[in-house]
This record gives sequence, structure tokens and C-alpha cells, in this order.
Amino acid sequence: MLPCLAEAANSQYPAPDFVRRVRQERDRMAKRVEALNRNLEALDAYLDAVTEK
Repeated sequence: MLPCLAEAANSQYPAPDFVRRVRQERDRMAKRVEALNRNLEALDAYLDAVTEK
């Protein structure tokens, strides 16, 4: 996806379909990041609970 963005940046008006696909990919990536953050927080909470401080 990212190599396509470099090429598209040279175009003043990218095709609407390309913009739609980039937005969809960005949304998909954002959902994955949110899930990873939730998992990271859960792991941190677990480690805090089982380790001495």
C-alpha cells in the first residue's frame, strides 16, 4: 500500500477509487492497532497483577 502512496502523491487528483481503497485500508489498520493496544493493556494489567512492585 505505501509504495502506491508515493506514486499517488505525484498526482494532483488521484482516482476516487484509489482514495476509497486507501481510506478502507487506513480504517482496517486502525482497527488492528486498536485491538493490539487492548491486548497490550491486558498484558500489562496481568503482569502488574502477578509481579511484585
